[in-house]
Amino acid sequence: MSKACRHRFLVLMIGNGVKSAHSFALGLPAMFGLMKKFDRAAVLTDKTWLKKVSEFEGALYPGLEIKAFNIDQKAEAWLSS
Repeated sequence: MSKACRHRFLVLMIGNGVKSAHSFALGLPAMFGLMKKFDRAAVLTDKTWLKKVSEFEGALYPGLEIKAFNIDQKAEAWLSS
């Protein structure tokens, strides 16, 4: 896929730890199939573990950069840069 066809996306993840972890794990298979269509993803969350897992996941996919932000941070500027 050419660089011109790639997209960026923003994910907001909030909730308590157990339900968030379960929902996150259930969504992974679908996300793996979509990863090659994106070059950047911003994850907004109030959970430290989700920030770390998200950024680690980005390191596993060549061509995909994932950066985690606090919910009150401005991720749109990073996505559009």
